[in-house]
Amino acid sequence: MSNSTSNPQIARRARLRVAVATASAATILATPITGVLPSIGAVDPIAIASRLGTPTQHLGCTALVTGRQDPVIENAIAHWVPKHRNTAVAVWQTDTRCPVNVGSYRPNARLEPASNIKLLTSIGALIALGPNFRYTTTLVTPNTVATREPVLTLIGSGDPILATTKYARAYFGPASDTLEALVAPLTHRAAACATVDTAPQFLGPTGVDASLFDHHARNPYWYPGDVGSIQPLSAIATNENFAGGGQKSVVSDPAVAAAQRLEAVIRADRVHGHPLTWCDARAGATGATGATGATGVTGPAAPTTDLVLSRVSSPPLSTILRLQNVPSDNFIAEQLIKTIGTRVALPGTSAHGVARVVSLLKQQHLLRPGDRMLDGSGLSPRDLESPATFTGIFLAAVRGASWGPPLLASLPRPGQGSLAMRLGGLSRRVRAKTGTLDHVSIISGVVTSANGHTYVFSIMCNGIATAQISDAHTFEDAIVVRLAHGVFS
Repeated sequence: MSNSTSNPQIARRARLRVAVATASAATILATPITGVLPSIGAVDPIAIASRLGTPTQHLGCTALVTGRQDPVIENAIAHWVPKHRNTAVAVWQTDTRCPVNVGSYRPNARLEPASNIKLLTSIGALIALGPNFRYTTTLVTPNTVATREPVLTLIGSGDPILATTKYARAYFGPASDTLEALVAPLTHRAAACATVDTAPQFLGPTGVDASLFDHHARNPYWYPGDVGSIQPLSAIATNENFAGGGQKSVVSDPAVAAAQRLEAVIRADRVHGHPLTWCDARAGATGATGATGATGVTGPAAPTTDLVLSRVSSPPLSTILRLQNVPSDNFIAEQLIKTIGTRVALPGTSAHGVARVVSLLKQQHLLRPGDRMLDGSGLSPRDLESPATFTGIFLAAVRGASWGPPLLASLPRPGQGSLAMRLGGLSRRVRAKTGTLDHVSIISGVVTSANGHTYVFSIMCNGIATAQISDAHTFEDAIVVRLAHGVFS
């Protein structure tokens, strides 16, 4: 029986997730990510954020100054708003002592933020988990063969990018951890066992422990039409819980899919055609499970009679965030929320994760009264944020917040991911996060202009017809291009 659920159409809100395939893994990870990306030019926003230090050391004033409105931005707003009144804009110059408002329209209006919610998720993850956090998935076996339990148990840690090598190469590039890497230590020992194991006991079916997260596969605040358009959430996920090797349908049971994939990898990786045996599994086993590394999280502790056969760790969170934010990957964002939830209570829940992120952002003075975050991806139609909130976030990012450089490094430049077809020629000047639904178009980010100034911006358009999404992009891009050239120039 196929363990998949057909997803023949892109759901009405699935536009929020731009297929990773449109931005190749080589493009997404073109620059090595080790904490902070190397500068891609003197004007890159990351370079500015990296050299400013803490907010109290440089440009500490956060009180917004009402400045002269740039006439080009003012004109663009004036032409757009009469037919699209559910619009809000905030543009601040940040390289002055206090930020200066150079363009705005209803900057405090709360609108649906779509994928810009991932900015909040990213910051919450960087604070709660740290940029060097890694997931660790573990494979164990009972210490005795006289058991009715499965001989192999895969213990999930919530890792959103654990995948088969084929899927990883297609959608993640070299960054992902794979099932093949998890199995390799076992199969490499099989040849020796084949010569000494006179009465081999072959390994039985694989069990899966997904108890680190609760059993709710979807956020209750998502639009009903989205059920089926986003993969089920689970503490054990393989290939982002898509069925097969692509992204056309989703699995119905993540645990079953993970077990099936693991068994397929074991069968494919047999040494000299020798099936994996009890001898293979126990040879080199490292001891009891349940250990948690300083920078990572394993799944729940197994009984002390279980032996660890192998472990595989994900790349650091800084890399995972780039895999999330460049293509705007909903699944990674929601898995991160549940992971953050494990820091509140076990099992990890979306509710605990969101509450923790909101609490952390309030402590950083990044949220305003009336802001509302209900999920990690922005799929919920009840999420509400304002341009002033997003410009405030980017102001803090460029003024030395510890999470600023890795956040900016995770965002696409023009020509990448969700900006693949937008803002051509500005790849050295812009880092931005987009958000697109059937009736929503948003872009927020940082620009370094040709005349050396730095701007943060957020442009939110709600209530637009699907056919007008491209028109909204044109309006938004005109403002960003103006900032890149320099206002009042």
